[in-house]
Amino acid sequence: MKRRLATILVGDVVGYSSMMERDEEGTARRIANLTAMVRDKVKVRDGRVFKTMGDAILADFASPLNALRCAVEIRNGLAEAAGESLQMRFGLHLADVIESGDDLMGDGVNLAARIQSSADPGAIELKRRAFRAGAAELPLQF
Repeated sequence: MKRRLATILVGDVVGYSSMMERDEEGTARRIANLTAMVRDKVKVRDGRVFKTMGDAILADFASPLNALRCAVEIRNGLAEAAGESLQMRFGLHLADVIESGDDLMGDGVNLAARIQSSADPGAIELKRRAFRAGAAELPLQF
């Protein structure tokens, strides 16, 4: 098994299940538009989307700073990509991961998902290790 250090970004749409209950086809279109926008922004920041699951998107980056910049750009582009107000929550974690084909796995990926699930709507949560590794360079308030 090949291991490597990666910054994992997990993004999830807030209220996805209730949106699907109200308007399944419209929500599916909005999520498709959102996913296309996210893939573009991840690529521009030298990242790679390695998994999508409905409303969740997982990407990896060599640079924590690029991962955080990407999350900010995604958050700022939500209204344009998906129409009416749409919120996401993000988790970002720098960790050793296991490569399995095009997929990544391991405790670091799981922890990034847990960090994301504890974030407030619209928030980008990250652990101190990722902050120290470069996120402190951004002119953002934490």
